[in-house]
Amino acid sequence: MDIFPDTSFIIPLIIETGTTQKARDFYTSAPGSCAACMSVYEETFFVGLRLIARDEFGISGTAMLKDHIRDEGYGFADEFISHLNDLFSGPVIVPDSTNLKLIGEIARTFQVLPGLGVLQGFLSF
Repeated sequence: MDIFPDTSFIIPLIIETGTTQKARDFYTSAPGSCAACMSVYEETFFVGLRLIARDEFGISGTAMLKDHIRDEGYGFADEFISHLNDLFSGPVIVPDSTNLKLIGEIARTFQVLPGLGVLQGFLSF
């Protein structure tokens, strides 16, 4: 089976959640290959930063997160970013789609939320 993980699957691989063990077990035992795209990377990067900033500093909004990064940098998330980069060094990186009609068709067919990269993964992989 080939997989194309999205942010909701990748986050528990890196940040401890209630589904971390299940996600890690699946990821390490799934046969076949894995693909990803830069849209998923960017989304996962952002979501991870938000989660860490919320848990460590009580930061609850994007503006507050931007201010924190401007003032303090990304040091608070170095470990997360390192793990994310390691995780994305393995999969095949597929290009994001710009075909709007096709994006809508794939979203409806597979009942997924539209994200250009995730939907392109259904085609390229």
